[in-house]
Amino acid sequence: MANVKRLLPLAFCWLFLLPTTNSLAAETETKRPKIGLVLPGGGSHGLAHIGVIKQLERLNVPIDYISGTSMGALIGGLYASGLSTREIENFVTHVNWDQTFVDENSRHFLSFRRKQDQFHYFVKGEFGLNDGYFKLPSGLLLGQQQATLLKGMTLPVSNIHDFDKLPIPFRAVATDARTGEEVVLKSGDLAQALRASMSVPGIFAPVKIDDRYLVDGGVTNNTPVNVVRNMGADIVIVSDTHTQTPEDEAMDSYLSITSQIISSMITANSLRQLATLKPGDVLIRPIIPETLSATDFDHPKEIIQIGSEAALAKTDQLKTLSDPNYRIPSNQRTWGVIDDIKIINTTHLSDDVIRHYIHQQVDQPIDRIQLETDITTLYGLGFFELITYEISRKDDRNVLTVKTTPPSWGPNFFKLKLNLASNLDDSNVFNIGLRHTYSPANGLGGEWRNEINIGQTQRLKTAFYQPLDTGQQLYIQPAFEAKSRIYDINDQNSIASVQLEQQTLTPSLEMGYNFNLNLRTYVGYDWEAGELVLGKNASSQQKETYDDNIVYIGLKYDSLDQVAFPRKGTLLDLSYHNTLYNIDKAGKVQEFKSFLSSYFSHGRHTVNFHFEATDLQADQADDIHNFYTLGGFQRLSGYAEDDLIGNKVIFARLKYLYRMSSSSNPLNFPYYLGATLEAGNIYDEENITGVDTSDVTWANTKQAGSIFIGMNSFIGPIYFAYGYHDEEHQSLYFYFGHSFN
Repeated sequence: MANVKRLLPLAFCWLFLLPTTNSLAAETETKRPKIGLVLPGGGSHGLAHIGVIKQLERLNVPIDYISGTSMGALIGGLYASGLSTREIENFVTHVNWDQTFVDENSRHFLSFRRKQDQFHYFVKGEFGLNDGYFKLPSGLLLGQQQATLLKGMTLPVSNIHDFDKLPIPFRAVATDARTGEEVVLKSGDLAQALRASMSVPGIFAPVKIDDRYLVDGGVTNNTPVNVVRNMGADIVIVSDTHTQTPEDEAMDSYLSITSQIISSMITANSLRQLATLKPGDVLIRPIIPETLSATDFDHPKEIIQIGSEAALAKTDQLKTLSDPNYRIPSNQRTWGVIDDIKIINTTHLSDDVIRHYIHQQVDQPIDRIQLETDITTLYGLGFFELITYEISRKDDRNVLTVKTTPPSWGPNFFKLKLNLASNLDDSNVFNIGLRHTYSPANGLGGEWRNEINIGQTQRLKTAFYQPLDTGQQLYIQPAFEAKSRIYDINDQNSIASVQLEQQTLTPSLEMGYNFNLNLRTYVGYDWEAGELVLGKNASSQQKETYDDNIVYIGLKYDSLDQVAFPRKGTLLDLSYHNTLYNIDKAGKVQEFKSFLSSYFSHGRHTVNFHFEATDLQADQADDIHNFYTLGGFQRLSGYAEDDLIGNKVIFARLKYLYRMSSSSNPLNFPYYLGATLEAGNIYDEENITGVDTSDVTWANTKQAGSIFIGMNSFIGPIYFAYGYHDEEHQSLYFYFGHSFN
């Protein structure tokens, strides 16, 4: 007891001194100057910020506030949310920037119908009709890929709406597209704020936040020094990546002039902000070589290293700011189970269809990877401008909310088709087409589709595609088509050519089943009323009319990664058609079709193997009204387009492609060098040209080859090529709007 009594005064002294001790510690803490980090925009150059932050961490330089614009907002926002530099570096070095900056779903995630829509209609973009007015999308890119990506990366802090409560207080700078005013974002959804700050005007659609349409902050405040000072920073560290356009930069195009104007605005406001730096502030300037443009995301590690070296050069100055007791803030929050799932759907599509594609289960932990896959697959149906999700805490329950936005330029959508096949001499086949789609026509995603085509092929078609279940698997499609196609037939026994025109009217009904995103089977019925007209002059024309009842069944598989210049994947089409004497009688013509094209790539090298075979078998030759063609670039190169016509085709092609360039810039397009080896022929005893090539032998097989340069442009694939079969059949070609798949 005596010992206890002796300790009591000491205890009271400790309790008395404890507040004083804490006050001294707090006073010591407050004496440390508050440091703000400023991260400007700059496209891929902004990746250098990661290297700068890594060096600040190595030197134990505390970061109390972060402000950023565009790419700087992205890097700063992710770091402020608690992600480590290793996680951010892993993200920027592994993300598919090409996919992010083209905004289109990876073709892997498109529905089978959307994959089929890509063939032939290669002109980029579409326009719409709404309330009697034609409309365009609000940007070349709508931001879906960015939205999904950023939401996933910021998921641990998605419940934090006050950016001062992030592990590091943060501000993102954007611009009001209507007023041109600077907008400092300090609250709300972090992923949405980052996306707004990165939305380059004219490229990305504005992001709507609180009734304001926001775009990239670079045009108003690319280097927001004032913002971080207003947050309370005593000392400012700037990672300055802005570059000035050389005085001798060409000003010879709309793009170069626009780029120069924007660049000048960014440079001007950056210099104004840099002029406010004080003697104690630190300016770190990573110098990015001219060989690495702001749109070059293919060398992220190299750019990050440049940032590290630039910060390393400021070691002596940064050491004066070092605090050995500083601990890097982090946020390791993980969501518990999802207690409820809500759908906020402003489209005409049924909520049941949307819910079908969301595999997250109630009373199960959030599965981020599966959720992002579901959102991407749902977007691939083609009914949305944007799909986002959020997780919120309400009444001690975790609620997952999926929000959908319809295309603002719909529901009537128009897309243009242009294609030309020319041997730069006597064969020129040109077509222009327009496709109209009303979508969705009902809750299950029905679509009314109309097409018109003029040129060598004249065509009118209307069809109604109706899914029959929420999974978009079973479908039915009634259609009607009127078509006229002109062929110039070159008789191999003479130098004369004969014109053949085929005109058809075809009501049809098809039913099919989409097993998955790549595989479809189908059955159908066509009633085809047609007329064959041989010869140009009315006095000497030969005409034949017919009407056929055709039943068919088929299987299609499509895993190509893209249509124009695929790098991997396979396209398979197998079908059987039976032309009946009457609807209730046996067939008079049987038709077999097979088509296979597979692509394999390594680095910039791509090899394609292509094979197709068709065969028409009839009781009588006069019963055959269909025919197939060979000739033209990549289809027995050296011949003119459709030079060989007959009823049985076997053709194979081996193609090699070398990708010369690539870019994440949506206004630049890759180009290729390539070559083909081709073999095949029209194998038909009753060939229209009168030549017997019925035996499938090497002696009856024609060989050809080509060399070419190609580019995937805004109007679709473009080719300039030379093809050779023999001395009499060699041609220069110019093609656009053809995929050769």
